[in-house]
Order: sequence, then C-alpha cells, then structure tokens
Amino acid sequence: MTDHLAFAPEILRRLGEELVPHADQGIVELARNSYDANATTCVISLDRVDAPGGSVTITDNGDGMSRSDIAEGWLVLGRSSKDRRSLTRLNRVPAGDKGLGRLAALRLASVAALTTRPREEPGVEYQMELDWRRFDGARLVEDVPIVIHRRDTTQEPGTVIELRDLRVRLRRADLQRLARALILLSDPFESASGFRPELLAPGFAEMEQRVRAQYFDEVEYRIHAEIDDHGIASAALLDWRGEVVRRADHPKIAGRSKRTGAYETSPAMFDLWAFNLSGAAFTSRSASVTEVREWISVVGGVHIYQSNLRVPPYGDNGADWLNMNLRRARSPELRPSTNTSVGRVTLDDEDQRLVQKTDRSGFVENEAFTELRSFAMDALDWAAAERLQDAEKRRNAERERAKKNTKTTEQDVQTVEETLQAAELKDASSAFDRYRSAIDRQMRSLREDVQLYRTLGTVGTTTSAFAHESIKPAGRIEQAAKVIRSKGLRIFGDPFEEALGSQFESLLRSARALGRWAQMPLHLLKRDSRRAIRFDLSQTVEEVIDMLGPFMAEARIDLSYDKPLGETPIYGPPAAAEAIVMNLVVNSINALLEEESPHRVRRIKVDCEDSGDGFVALTVGDSGPGIVGIDIEEIWLPGRTTREGGTGLGLTIVRDSVLDLGGEIAVAATGALGGAEFIVLVPMLDQESV
Repeated sequence: MTDHLAFAPEILRRLGEELVPHADQGIVELARNSYDANATTCVISLDRVDAPGGSVTITDNGDGMSRSDIAEGWLVLGRSSKDRRSLTRLNRVPAGDKGLGRLAALRLASVAALTTRPREEPGVEYQMELDWRRFDGARLVEDVPIVIHRRDTTQEPGTVIELRDLRVRLRRADLQRLARALILLSDPFESASGFRPELLAPGFAEMEQRVRAQYFDEVEYRIHAEIDDHGIASAALLDWRGEVVRRADHPKIAGRSKRTGAYETSPAMFDLWAFNLSGAAFTSRSASVTEVREWISVVGGVHIYQSNLRVPPYGDNGADWLNMNLRRARSPELRPSTNTSVGRVTLDDEDQRLVQKTDRSGFVENEAFTELRSFAMDALDWAAAERLQDAEKRRNAERERAKKNTKTTEQDVQTVEETLQAAELKDASSAFDRYRSAIDRQMRSLREDVQLYRTLGTVGTTTSAFAHESIKPAGRIEQAAKVIRSKGLRIFGDPFEEALGSQFESLLRSARALGRWAQMPLHLLKRDSRRAIRFDLSQTVEEVIDMLGPFMAEARIDLSYDKPLGETPIYGPPAAAEAIVMNLVVNSINALLEEESPHRVRRIKVDCEDSGDGFVALTVGDSGPGIVGIDIEEIWLPGRTTREGGTGLGLTIVRDSVLDLGGEIAVAATGALGGAEFIVLVPMLDQESV
C-alpha cells in the first residue's frame, strides 16, 4: 500500500529546524506519544549521539498502531485522530494534538523508521521508513511514495521508532535537559499515571537517583491549595512535620488580589515545598544542604501537570511564571524562590479550558490560564502574609522578653548596690552609671543604623519593583529599533543608513544599557549573596563590572579592571563585596559626569590583587576632580554629600561593608589618575580555609 505525507513542502523543510529548537525536545515529544498509546514503559536508547550520524531508538509497550492509524493519523499534519474528551484504555486523557512535535522530531535524522504491533491485531506488525533525503530531492512531497509493509510477528504489542543518521549532535547540555525532561515528564512526586520513560545514556542514572531521592522530609514548610469545580479556592499552610498550622477559605485567598468572585479556570491543586538552605538549618538532619541543593537544581521551580504529563516550560530555568523571585526580592526572609522550593500545579482539565500551544511551548494565555496563575500567586501571597504575622509575633515576644530581662537585670543591680558599703557603693554606682551611659549611646547608634538600613531597604525593594517592570520595555525598545532600521534599509536603502545609522546605534546602546541597569538591582537583592561563604573576591568584582559595561559605553567612560592571575578567596557575604565595588564605581561615575568637571578623559581603574601580607587589596580610582568641598573624614557620615540630589549613603555602606568583611579602608583625595582613590584591604583565606 502506498500513502503520502499530508502537508506542504515548505513546512516539511522547516520540520526539525524551527518547530523543535533542540533535539532533546523532539525526543520528549516521541515519549509523550508513547504515553498516549497506553505504554507503561518507554525506553530511549542513544548511540553515538555526541556527533552527527548517531541514532536514537524509542521503544514502548503501548497499544501500537493499525495501518489506518499510521496513514490517517501518524503521517498527517494538522489533524489529530485523538479525542481529548475520550479516555484511553488506561483512563488517560490523550496529550497529543496536531502532530507538529512528532513530525519535527522525525526530521532530526536522515531516516526515520517505524515498527508497530497493534494490540487489536495480535501476531501482526507494520513497518515503514521515511528517507528524508528522497523528499529533499523531490519537486513535490507527493512525488515520494511511502510503503507500509505488513508482516507476521510473535512479539507483544508496542512501537519502535528509530532515528538513524542524526543531523545534529546531542551535547552534554542537551543530554542533561533530556534527562531532566524525561524524569519530570510524568509527575515524579506522587504519580498515579503508571508511566515511566527510561533513558539509556551516560549520566542519566545519576540524575534520576538525584530526583528519586525526594528530600521532602527536610522541608521547612509546605503550601497546599485547591480550586474546586466551581472555582472556589481553599488552602492550608503546613509545618515541616506535615501538620496544618493555618487554613484559608476562598475569601481569604481571593482577597489577596481583591477578587470578589470565583476563579474562572479548571479544577486544580497547587503544592509547594519550601526549604531553608542555610547551613545552620541542616546541622541536625540526615541529609546535607548540598544534597538538597543538587536535588532542587533538577526539580526546583513550579511545574504544571495536565493529564499527568508535564507541560513545559513552566518550572524550567528562567520560566518563573509565578514571579516568585521578584516577590522574594521584596520580602526575602519570608518567601520561597525557584532556587529554594519545589512545586507543581496538577490540572483536572476535562472541560479543556486550558489549551496548549501548537509548538508545546506552554499554554495559550487565555482567561483560564490567567485565572490559574492568579490563584497560585494569591495562595503564595496568603502564605507569605501568614508567615509574616508569625514572624511579627515572634519579634514582639522577643522584645517583651528583652524588656523583662533588662528590668530583671536592673533589679539585680539594685540588690547588689543595697548590699555594698557606702564607699563601695559610691564606686560601684559611678561604674554602673558609666556603663549605662555607654549602653545608651550604643543603643542610639544601633537605632540610627536600623533606621538608615530600613530606608535603604525601602529604596532597594522599590527600585527592584520598578526595575523588573523596566526590563520588558527596554527589550521592546531595542527590538522596535531593529525592526524600524531593517525596514528603513529595505525601503530606502543606503541613504537611510547614512542619515540615521548613528542615531539607531545610539538608541540600541541606550536600550541595552537601560536593560542592564534594570537587571542590576534584582541581581544585588538576591538572598543567597547575603549568606557568609568562602568566595573569590576578584570574580565578584568582575561580575559587577560586567553589569556596568553597557552603561560605561553609553557614558563614554573607560573602565579598566586588572584581574589577578590567581584566586583571591575571602570569607563573608558576597553582597558586602558587591556593595563595596558598586558604590565606589558609582561614586566615580557621578564624579566624572559632573558638568563642572574640567577633565575630558573619563577613566576609572579597578585593581584587585594579593597584597602579599595576608590581605586582598581592592583599589578603585578615577580621573575626576577628586574629593573637594568636604572634609575627608566626613565622607563616611550618612547624609553628607557634595552632589546635588545625592543621598550621602554610598560611602557609609562601603565603610560598614568593609567592616563586615573584617577589613579596613583608606582614601586619597587625589590618586594616581587625578581623582579620588579608595583602597580596601580584606583578610584573605589560605588554601586550607573553609
């Protein structure tokens, strides 16, 4: 029997190139087809895939396909024979749709061969082969006949797909993505689908073991929320033992977004396990913080499962569809991030209100999906508010205990005073008065510091919110400029480029600089960087300078960095080092951009080196006007600044950050480049230090 591929030649040429950007995605699509075919096992074998010419074999024990299934469904693009309203033999909701992913996957190789044994025809198998090289040389797709062979067999039902002579190579990163995608394909947390794909490839067993370990016993808290058939939500906050500590009904959850009615979406469950990954939290636990971190690196983020199959890209790196990381930046101590939690949304979508995009890149963002996202974000907001209340209660209780302890201590002091002789009492009272005076001064200083850093915290969180919203417009400006320039060249030719080319280059530089500036506060507010660890100071300096690169180009400032040959290990929070470098460089930028500065050459020089006496020396100097108009001893005081509109907080932060790292700082009003020069010395760890 002769059949034909039912799609246009131009689409055929694009399959495997544009529809599936990565080879690993195509292989996952074939595994999804095995799920639809009622398979309980699906084995993906890879052979010599690290270079073009390798092969992939996908074998399952599903129901197989008849001749008509192949000719009228498997080979047809744009029409699926699967009815999502009807369950399969194993009560699964079919996940396939238009066949784009499957046919694109078949185009990854020069030859795709199919062998299938239908359950409805015991003892029969069908074989066919797609030699894409014949199609590439044909004038029309219809010119190449496809022959489906019928043969007798003694093997059990199932399907084997062979991709021979791969056109692409699977690199290590591709294999890691493939392994992760297959492990997460059918909910690995509490799956009832009875479907487990297996990858026969180096390194897969290690990653699979990492996922199967499931460190849920190490959780700090868990959120469980549901939406019923009527769009009514409920939620519970559980502690590390799994005991419910808070419950919420629909008004409490929906009220977070000022909603009055039900959620207009399909029934769903949302589970999130949040972990405290500080070393102190794991001192008495069976698992190490490293083991849990590695596990979360594979399964972390919030995934979506529809019909027991995962819907990418939700939960992938960079696919923070619930804005968890931005919200954590606003309230870092009480919210989970994609790096500290594992989550899933499980959909019961028999009414098909949530529709996957044709290219499998997530859901169409219709009302049902928007409402589902709102529900999950509202549940996270509710849990954060409950935890904030608990934290406030603990802080208030601690304040009350401190007051009582202070009162008790004063009473003890009075008791001691009463037992002393007159001469002794006079000396003791004088000593206690001096002590109380010193404590009062220290408390006033601490209160001022607290107020200062509350102000900075407000500035930081407000800036991060605006920064997050600025990234997308900056990207749109850059994209629009490219489109306008491209169309202008196409319509008007070289005269357009001659007249406006330099302006477009300036616009593109400005858009990129704006985007990088917007990303900067989000980077600096990362909670992980505020933990004390061993880190390479020179590497941190380099990362900050890289962030500032586009702005330096726009401002025409020459920033040079002499990176040391070896490592410069120090101990402390990386955020302190970032604060030092960022504030010193920004100070230099402000000095160089002052209108009254007579210096035309704008230079900033940063050095980081082993000083040879157990310290790392960080030097930041510029070619600006130097420190003028203020006493050099007063530059460290909060609020003191000579720049109009300045806060006077930058150097205060630098001073405190240097002290936090156990170092010291010196300044020259006029340095090697003619402007101010700051030298920071921080103790360097030896190679055996942790």
